[in-house]
Amino acid sequence: MQASGSQNVQNVQNILLDAYRNVNTQFTYHAQNMANADHFPESPDEEPYRRKVPVFTVERDAETGLDRPKISHTTDDAKPFIKEYRPGHVAADEKGYIRKPNISYNQEMTEVRAITIKGEMLQQTYKAGTTLRRTVLDLLA
Repeated sequence: MQASGSQNVQNVQNILLDAYRNVNTQFTYHAQNMANADHFPESPDEEPYRRKVPVFTVERDAETGLDRPKISHTTDDAKPFIKEYRPGHVAADEKGYIRKPNISYNQEMTEVRAITIKGEMLQQTYKAGTTLRRTVLDLLA
């Protein structure tokens, strides 16, 4: 059975909503990363916070046959920790270095800006789809 024009627009809007949810989840990860960027370990043996990175997958919607983006899980960024010379710090090793989280504010802010643009585009596309759906329903009425 072929979907109606209105149903096709609704399917696209549902995919846009999924993508928008993913954008919100990405914001959460970046906020968490930035909040932990200055967290120092309490001892030389303690592992610093490791940057979290969302992993995307695409799931096929059985009802519509359309692919839908989804954040399936997160992984720790494999980049090495940042070493900083701080002799006397409780977390300093025998050479006076502490290990800081592998987080760059510049990278996080650049990604947040890109996600913001993506979110704005999704919002505009969703609004256009809503207008199109109303038009299709008016034409079918």
